[in-house]
Amino acid sequence: ILKRSEALRQSIRELASGARGVLSLGFNEPAINTFLSAAVREFSDCYPDVKLSLLELETAEQLEALSMRRVHLGIMRPFGYDLSAFQRRRLWAENYILALPEQHPLCGHDTISLEILENERFIIFPRHVNPALYTRIHETFAAFYFKPKIVQNAVSKQTTLALVEAGLGIALVPQSSSRLAPPKVEFRPIEDNHLLPEVEIFAVWQSDIPQQIILNFLGICDNFLTRK
Repeated sequence: ILKRSEALRQSIRELASGARGVLSLGFNEPAINTFLSAAVREFSDCYPDVKLSLLELETAEQLEALSMRRVHLGIMRPFGYDLSAFQRRRLWAENYILALPEQHPLCGHDTISLEILENERFIIFPRHVNPALYTRIHETFAAFYFKPKIVQNAVSKQTTLALVEAGLGIALVPQSSSRLAPPKVEFRPIEDNHLLPEVEIFAVWQSDIPQQIILNFLGICDNFLTRK
């Protein structure tokens, strides 16, 4: 009885400390392309008794899953979404760069201004993926008195880069996307980056659920990003 009682107390202590339990984690592509895979690996090493479940979801899907308690923590790019009902923390920010097919005339530039892209063909995510961001990007081009000529929609950055490599068009992508680069895609910095929104990644979670496991995971993320 004493051994069982001590085992129960130890189990309760582990649950309270976040060393044991379940963490359901939603994420989308910008996170997994930057720090998330390394953070998940380190978290699993540090907390082997936490069952980690990962779900790839777009931002709107993550927010719905958080509201319905299907996930405990979302790692997302929430541009244009209302997060006032949730706890949140900014984890990462980066700029856009321009992805070009090899031997495209713009590859001769060291940096590229948005204003010279009027006649280019663009590959971009569909509007429904993030309506506010889609609108903001169009408004940025409107400041140069033209609309981007969109020839193809693509949801994932890997698909976007594959279509760029195939010569279908050019694309605005986060800097971290260059890590996924197919061999015949080149990247150039954008001179007018201050006109485009940053690619910000936030951790988002419900404020009224037990948080220690979440805080442990965010601590791993903070440590990793500090080292970066």
